[in-house]
Formats: sequence, structure tokens, C-alpha cells
Amino acid sequence: MQDARDHFIAIVGMSCRFAGSEDLKAYWLRILKGAPAITPYQDKSAERYLHEDADSFRRITTLNGGYLNDLWQVRGTSLNLPQSALAGTNPEFPLAVELALNALRDAGENAAALPRDRISAIIGYSPTITPSIVGWCQHAFVVDQTMEVIRRCFPHGSSSDFDALNKNFIASLPDYDSRNTINLFQHTIASAIADKCNICGSTFCVDRGEISSHVAIQAACDALILGRADLVLAGAIQGLVTPATLMPYSRLGVLSKNGSIHPFGKDANGSLPGEGGGFLALKRHSDALKAGDRIYAIIRACDIASDGNSMHIDGGLASAIKKTWSRLPTELDTFGLLEANGTGIPSFDKAEVKAVNAILGTPSQLPPESIALGSVKALIGHTAAASGIAGTIKAALSLYHRVIPPSQEAGKAADYLKLAETPFYLNPRPRPWIHNDAGPARRAGVSAIAFGRSSAHLLLEQSS
Repeated sequence: MQDARDHFIAIVGMSCRFAGSEDLKAYWLRILKGAPAITPYQDKSAERYLHEDADSFRRITTLNGGYLNDLWQVRGTSLNLPQSALAGTNPEFPLAVELALNALRDAGENAAALPRDRISAIIGYSPTITPSIVGWCQHAFVVDQTMEVIRRCFPHGSSSDFDALNKNFIASLPDYDSRNTINLFQHTIASAIADKCNICGSTFCVDRGEISSHVAIQAACDALILGRADLVLAGAIQGLVTPATLMPYSRLGVLSKNGSIHPFGKDANGSLPGEGGGFLALKRHSDALKAGDRIYAIIRACDIASDGNSMHIDGGLASAIKKTWSRLPTELDTFGLLEANGTGIPSFDKAEVKAVNAILGTPSQLPPESIALGSVKALIGHTAAASGIAGTIKAALSLYHRVIPPSQEAGKAADYLKLAETPFYLNPRPRPWIHNDAGPARRAGVSAIAFGRSSAHLLLEQSS
């Protein structure tokens, strides 16, 4: 008979790298300090894209974001490539490999001893305009189109001059050869992880935009519950952010207009991008207990829902939360932390508070100021596909250390949220997570909302 705890999934290893945080320890310290790592874009030439109104698709309101900058530390050996062959490769490929390896190492010797065909990996990856795709397009038709325009503008130019110009154009582009061309195919990021981690079980990517992390975690939990694997690496990556990446967000009016991000704050006026990613090493809780593994937290449930044909983003999130928390209908008083989607877009933040309050906020359930509300996007920006993994790692570390982390907008909450009428509050500083250890365990929720009106919610519980 299957152990009931086989439906509980233990987080036995973690790794991450986000703006200003090289690893898991640095990330946790940044969270405790509440120190934003938002910086200007390093390439000053990109300032030509700036415009305060950004009515044109070619212009953006800000270049600030949670950039990795020097923390990319791209190494060719991560992909079995010489350093010279990295020019045409997306830097998130070697980063994903390194983070997957770090999560596996963090899981300890018990994970390393598992048969390789009993280990799987699932990565949330939602690339848009990546450097390799840009290079591909330039090689494929931009150079030829540009040369055609030049010939029309200078009909009396010599063939030798045109040939030299064409060669110079091509020489300025990243080179593709047999060693790095395979990485033009985005799904091979999973193959790179399988290769370097020596994983023989199922490995694949999922792409559902900003909820990709939750989709990857849910798929990993299902694989463990069904016995298809004994350990699954579940993670997500957000690659390089460029001005081109920001253009559609600026055109939609969701990019910050003043270069700052304030989730749930009165100064909120839009979001900012972020780079980076992270991984969880997951096992069945019963297996982790038998092996004596260190357990950061337990995943009790993860659900995903859509808004259907409604134009209101709160419907799908309310449905996802309701399904998740239906597993624990009488224990809402154990819920002490909500790591929210919290983008800093006022309408989104307002809808999110409304959705969660509709499920958890009736006076008979939870009193005011009983659930700390936060969003790590205030520190590292919106890391898109990796935003869910960033929030999950933050919540898991909070449970593991029994600490309620601070919210950057404490004392500056937006009035339209009416937090006093909800169980939520913005915690001003790190504090011990006071709880009756003789009763049910501490619990935390992690939410995510994707463009396209799909939402996800993850329920975490402390390990006893």
C-alpha cells in the first residue's frame, strides 16, 4: 500500500542565481536585508530606445531591471564547448546546467547514489528574442536585406566594395558552427542538463510564460507521485533581457515609467524585468524521511487555472487558490506567508489581493494582519518564467529558517488595496515566525499570474 506521505513532496535541494545574488545563501541574505538589486542597463548605447511615453513600439519607458551582469559567468565547459564557440549560444544554457548541478549537489549524497534512470529534470523556459535567435535572423536575411538597400542607395558602387561590406557585416555576427548550432533549438536546454547531470530519466521543457515554474513543479510532483522517478530537478530560467525584450511590455503600458518597482506600494506604476533562475531537487516525502535527507519544505499542493473568457485576472487565481487550499479546509490559521505575484502593476496587484481575500479573507477564517504579504520582484525584478521559482525558494527558506521576511513596501501600502479589511499585512522587518509547534505546521503560499490570464498557486509546509 502506498504511503499517504508519498503525495507530499519534499524539497531536498535548491540552487539559484538572481540579480545581486550569486547563490542560495546570498539570495536569502538579500531577502532578509530587503536590499533591491535593480540597476541600469549596462550598455549605454541602449539609451536611444528610451522615451517617457513610449507610444512607439520601438521605444521603452525604462532600461532599469534586475540584471545578472557579471553574475552570468558563462563557461563553455558547462556545455562541452570551447570558450570561443559560445558567441552564438544563449547564456542561459550554461547557467541552467550549473544551477541544476548545484541543486543536485545540495541534495546530498543520497541523491547522488540514486540510479540515473530514476532521476528526471523539468525546466520552465519561455524564451522570446534571445541573442542566438537574433543572430540567426541576421545571418538568414537581415544582412542580405541591408545589402540590397545599400545597393539601391548607391547604384554606382563597385562590386568589390559591396563584397567587402557584406563580409564585414557577416564577420560582426556570432559564428555558428557544428559545436554550438544545436543550441539554436531552444528545447535542447533540457538535453544540456541531462548530459552534464548524467540524467537518464525524462527531461523536458515547459513554456507557459510567467507560470512556467509552477507548471514544471506540478509536473515534477506528478512524476514522483506516480512513481515515474525517485528524484526530479524542477526549475526555471529567464535569460538575457534586452531592449527588444521590453518593447511589447512597454507598449502594453505595464513597464515602470520611473525605473522603480513597488509591489503593493502606493508608488507602484509598473513592473521591471529580471534575469536568472533556480532549481529544486524534489523527492517523495516518505523517501526523504527514510534517507535522512535535509528537507527545506514540503510541497502539499500545486494547482493551475485559467480565467476562461473572462477579462478579469482574479478569477483564475481565485480558482487556483481554492483548489490548492481545498486540501486543507480547516487549517487556514496555519497560513502565515503569501509570496504573491506582486508585479508592481497597480491593477494586477489590486486584482490579486481581491482574489486571495475572496478565498481566505472572511472574518470567520483569519483575523487582520495574520498573513504576511510579499513579492521578491521588489528586489530582483520580474523574472518571467523563473519568477515562480524565485518565490518558491524564498518561501521555502522562510519555512526552513522559521522567519517572516520583510516587505519592501511596509508602511507604504497602496490605499486602494484596503489591506486593513483583509488578513494581509506588509511586514516591516525580519521576525521570527511565531507558531504553535504542537499543532499543524507552518504554511506558505506562492502565486503566479501569466499574460493570457492563467494563474497558479503552490502550497508549502514546514518539515517537522
